[in-house]
Amino acid sequence: MKNFYFFFVLCCCAICIVKPTDDIRQLLFSIRSGVNVSPLKEWLHGRSQYYGSRLDAIPDVYRSSFLDDFNSRLKLFKSLNLIVVAMLKSEQIVASATFNISDRRNQVDLVNWFSPDRLVDTKPFWIGKGPFIDFGVEGFRWPSDKQHRGDWATITRTFYIHKGHRTCETDSGLMGVIEEGKEYCDWSDKAPGQPPIFYYAKNDASYETSLDFADQLIVYLK
Repeated sequence: MKNFYFFFVLCCCAICIVKPTDDIRQLLFSIRSGVNVSPLKEWLHGRSQYYGSRLDAIPDVYRSSFLDDFNSRLKLFKSLNLIVVAMLKSEQIVASATFNISDRRNQVDLVNWFSPDRLVDTKPFWIGKGPFIDFGVEGFRWPSDKQHRGDWATITRTFYIHKGHRTCETDSGLMGVIEEGKEYCDWSDKAPGQPPIFYYAKNDASYETSLDFADQLIVYLK
């Protein structure tokens, strides 16, 4: 009975996936495209929920209560040392980035786990360790000063791994979330529907030639 109770408590902290995709152990966050809310704001400050164990039954926006006290809760899962952010299409993972949090684990928070020095794997190709122009959960926002935006398009990209901002034709990277500024480049304007829009590269080439879109973003421990 004691073991059952412990398992129940752990599962309430974050969804336990009974039949895992890519060995998902503890789902921390999920959001679907086109729901017209900010993934970054929901990840950092959203309302926590619990919705059982089936990935296909998760609501449009899910945030585990695990994130309310993230660093302390990590101590309950000492055997899980990887955080994965993944993009899904039709419930299949099409792109992901995996971060190792075993080092300096007591310093891990909702933002700093997503960093080049913790990156250990990416799919569908290995993007390497840099250099990167922009890399982070909080990503990129331009112009940053509302008073100086004028007629410029506001661009907001989060959960962002990007190699360079040279021209729209040569933009490249691994993944990102369009929260604002869909129309800024031809490649981003191809995105279906309304924000948030989840995009990723199918291969290590410019977005003009390698871009595709996903319908769900998830973050999980494994």
